[in-house]
Amino acid sequence: MNYSNLNLKVYLNDHLAASVAGIQMAKHCLKNSQDPDLSKFLSAFLTQVTEEQNLLKKIIIYLKDTQTPLKKMAAWIFEKMAHLKLNYLQSNGEVTRLLELEGLLAGVHAKLDMWRMVERLSISNPQFVNYSYESLIERVEKQLRSLEKFCLKAGEKAFNLDRSTSIL
Repeated sequence: MNYSNLNLKVYLNDHLAASVAGIQMAKHCLKNSQDPDLSKFLSAFLTQVTEEQNLLKKIIIYLKDTQTPLKKMAAWIFEKMAHLKLNYLQSNGEVTRLLELEGLLAGVHAKLDMWRMVERLSISNPQFVNYSYESLIERVEKQLRSLEKFCLKAGEKAFNLDRSTSIL
């Protein structure tokens, strides 16, 4: 195994672990959502992220690597601790919602970069995993746009901004 292959395995396993935390955060957000549009988005988002997670697992297996359960467990624990902090520090549920959505947004940005890198890797190795990364990347870009809108809406609600006077 060359060094760059080892780096790739670590990189992909880190993203797999992050997807575990992202799924938990999205589930928590969905459970507490009172916005039907956000609930609909998060339901579809969870399905999509689970599909992406399964693809990532296939890629890791193709690279003849094992998934690291310890990293996934650490990501799960980190996500639970983040929720404890959010619930303890934030008396305003709307601010908590905003922070959760911003956390998802940051994770989706990182995921987009990862899928773009995987697409580039697949060009030099056509048997990497036979998948249409272009359509996957478009879907993730759409997730980003939706999350950005929900973040703005949550921020406006959390800070009592009037949309007509908002600089956003």
